[in-house]
Amino acid sequence: SVANLMERRQHEMQENKRLLDKSQRVEAILASMQATGAEQAQLHEVEEMITGPERQQLETLKRNVNK
Repeated sequence: SVANLMERRQHEMQENKRLLDKSQRVEAILASMQATGAEQAQLHEVEEMITGPERQQLETLKRNVNK
């Protein structure tokens, strides 16, 4: 059963690689902007690069991978 969980995790990561990459890019941009003292409106605009459905998919993925 542990092997199945590991296989499932790998599958989920591969299936959602584009979304995970996008999330990491947005997080890196936000960190950089915060370090340079960007305005809240600018930060909010960057956060909106990830849509509501994408956020839900990321949360579901995180829950499934962390089992």
